[in-house]
Amino acid sequence: KNYMKRVGNTYYVNNTPIKNIEYNPKVRETNMNGTLFMLNTQDDFAYKVAVDNVLGSSIQADRMVVFSPSISQHDSIVAFIGDNYWLFIPNGINHNLVKTNLNIVNAYYRGCVFCIEYLENKQTKYGLFKIFGTSIEKVKDLTDFSYFDVKNNFIFVPNNGSIDLISVINGALAMTIDCPVSTVESKIFHTKAGMFLYEGDKIYFINRKN
Repeated sequence: KNYMKRVGNTYYVNNTPIKNIEYNPKVRETNMNGTLFMLNTQDDFAYKVAVDNVLGSSIQADRMVVFSPSISQHDSIVAFIGDNYWLFIPNGINHNLVKTNLNIVNAYYRGCVFCIEYLENKQTKYGLFKIFGTSIEKVKDLTDFSYFDVKNNFIFVPNNGSIDLISVINGALAMTIDCPVSTVESKIFHTKAGMFLYEGDKIYFINRKN
């Protein structure tokens, strides 16, 4: 419902400055699933900031104790606990930990689906995985890391000059849509206004009528 930004050392929700959290250069920020996760990289704590829970100039920010060296922040949040990698999924003030057997390098989360970059026999691999109970299940192998989106049980995967629609249920390719401005590095987002593609320094509105 809200958007959050930082200008200098001040955080804003929409255009309202927030006074109960301050910028810290030791903190790494990941905005995910309506939650701003703020990890202090030198001390063992983090904040989960619920972007939609705002009262006046204050925002709900819950402190949690973590072992910061075990947490990796790239496009998602990955924690190494024991002998396993766990995917961290914040949702407002709550969060879920999903166990995997993968040696994860990076992950990207949209709509209960992850794109995961991982190492297997010292080789880098990529795949789409859906949450299955308290674990994950592979949907489809990929040749590159993807900044996809999910809508109506279809995964929209940007490629060079096209967008693939892949079924969340069985990983089948439902169709390919021509999109000349798309590349494998594009980020795609669906909103109430329609589908948007972020490529380089440009944003494209890519709705298409049949």
